[in-house]
Amino acid sequence: MTEAVHRIALTQARCHPEARALLSRRKANGDGGMEALRILKRRRPDVAYRAMIADQSSAATSTAT
Repeated sequence: MTEAVHRIALTQARCHPEARALLSRRKANGDGGMEALRILKRRRPDVAYRAMIADQSSAATSTAT
């Protein structure tokens, strides 16, 4: 699991504008590159979890109507 999160973070650091902005902000605030990448890796599972919860609640809402 940790290897997958690492690979996702590296890919997003190269290609995803929001991830690049996060890294730039963290580095501007004094964090080193590895610390900024650690924070990016920590945020990725949180984003996926929130998306799954939102999907589950929308599916429950659509079946209730």
